[in-house]
Amino acid sequence: MSNSDIQPTSLGEADDFGHSELRTKEYWESRYDQENKNFKDIGDIGEIWFGEDSVEKMVNWALSKATTSSTILDIGCGNGHLLLELASHNFTNLYGIDYSSNAIRLANDVARSRGFDISYYVADLFNDDVLQIVKNTDGSNSDSLQNFDFILDKGTFDAISLSLQQTSTNQLLRDIYPKKIRFLLNSNGYFLITSCNFTKDELIEKFKGEFDYCEHIKYPTFTFGGVTGQTISTQKAHSIIDALPGNSLLTKTGYITVGTGLVALTISKELYVFNEETVVLLAFIGLIIPLYRVLRKPFNDWAEGQKTHVNSILEKAQDDHKTAVKERINSIGQIGDIVDITQALFSMSKETAKLEAEAFELKQKAAAAAEVKSVLDSWVRYETSLREREQKDLANYVIERVMAQLRDEKA
Repeated sequence: MSNSDIQPTSLGEADDFGHSELRTKEYWESRYDQENKNFKDIGDIGEIWFGEDSVEKMVNWALSKATTSSTILDIGCGNGHLLLELASHNFTNLYGIDYSSNAIRLANDVARSRGFDISYYVADLFNDDVLQIVKNTDGSNSDSLQNFDFILDKGTFDAISLSLQQTSTNQLLRDIYPKKIRFLLNSNGYFLITSCNFTKDELIEKFKGEFDYCEHIKYPTFTFGGVTGQTISTQKAHSIIDALPGNSLLTKTGYITVGTGLVALTISKELYVFNEETVVLLAFIGLIIPLYRVLRKPFNDWAEGQKTHVNSILEKAQDDHKTAVKERINSIGQIGDIVDITQALFSMSKETAKLEAEAFELKQKAAAAAEVKSVLDSWVRYETSLREREQKDLANYVIERVMAQLRDEKA
């Protein structure tokens, strides 16, 4: 199916769950972009959709049905937490797809950081051939892959059900989702889905054309407006139950029953009188509850806006901090260049000092040689003058002797 096969529908045709940004790809790209930053900065992998309890139940179910070599595909894997838990139980053929490239980037980073070999792919279930993408990208592990033995969905169908898009045949994406899943699954495979928007009967109705119902994982349940659903649809209800004393649902129910009986006994024995104050209190509660229901959505919208505003401020501050750190690192790098230059100049100065010392030594030797030459020249001159004087004295002596002899001969 090409991208042109998908088109938006009008609000009245598909918007059964009210306006939600969870329906848009832009929301998930933005969300996982922030979670990538958080993982890089502090190692937080992000939100665990539906909580740890739902992951544990899905993993336990897989352990009871699958072998460690079974091929398992997680549709809309997000940060990959469900596959990480399966990998920790020695499952080896694990695959995850998500149409958010930022989600796949986060899932790959988390898996590598924990030393798990899990295959993740950026793929749109409605526009891409998932099997072909897996085979083309990872042929070493998927040459023999025809279809998957198990397909897991933890909230992905809920998000798809919020979408306003439809095919060229005017089918909503949630209506063709079962057929897409069935196409990827082996004939004897299993599809495990966890939902907070649909009851068990509603899910059976939506998937009955492509699947046979097998069983359901039991969660604590609640009843509201005559419809029974899973507590996984709200973490608040689960936390209230956990806050009650006792270690099991039976003991918690016993505490509630005993507490109700004590209240009834107190009123019947007139230990507590049902008077005007009680009526005022009940009336006040009756007024607060409708006000809460009316104001809850505007307040939530305002709170969400404030949260977004604060997040934008924090992100800007984080970006500014990163920029300042990078500038500081660059300045330190420049200082490193100065150190290298200084070391080079110091080496040059050492060489210069050495040459100057050698030149001074040569100059001293030349001066000493000049001094020796001067002394020798003086000595030579002295010897020369001495010999000249001796020769002169000798010549005078000879002349006097000759003259004396000549005088004697005349006499």
